[in-house]
Amino acid sequence: MSKLLGISQTLEALEGLRSATRDFTTRAAKLNEELRVRIIRASHHQKTALEELTAKLAADLAEEDAKFQQAISAAKSNYEKRKTRLGKAYRSSKELGLTRIEDRTGQRKYALQRQMLQAERDRDAGLAQNTAALEEFRKDLAAEQDALNTIEATARTSFRGYRKWLRLLSPCEDAPRHDAAREQ
Repeated sequence: MSKLLGISQTLEALEGLRSATRDFTTRAAKLNEELRVRIIRASHHQKTALEELTAKLAADLAEEDAKFQQAISAAKSNYEKRKTRLGKAYRSSKELGLTRIEDRTGQRKYALQRQMLQAERDRDAGLAQNTAALEEFRKDLAAEQDALNTIEATARTSFRGYRKWLRLLSPCEDAPRHDAAREQ
């Protein structure tokens, strides 16, 4: 048979139970507060890191876009200067050729035609060189865009467990994105 506790022993047991319950409640409240503080700190840290990364990416993109626009304008300027210069050279050599042809026929005619063809070849070679430089720049820009996409993918992978953050990382439909493929 079990032995029944006396009133004083029961009250002592109840007081011990009440004390243990208070201790557990106090510890649980303290742990909950510590957890809440840690969550808030982690959330703030993540938000700050995301803002810094976003600002850096935006600055890098703006810088690359400025370089791209500068290279395009320089290539267009060089192209127009060369085109003008070659056009003037072409016209002047053609006029000179016609004048000399009228003055001296025969052997001079062949030399002038050869000069005109060489000027056209030089112009074509210059245009081809500028086109190759522009394509190289576009290729470099595409490589930088790929690197940016890789960084974005890494960020998405890093925040995979945080769905709310992933939604923040997902591209908005209103936000303009630079795409090298569209400019070709």
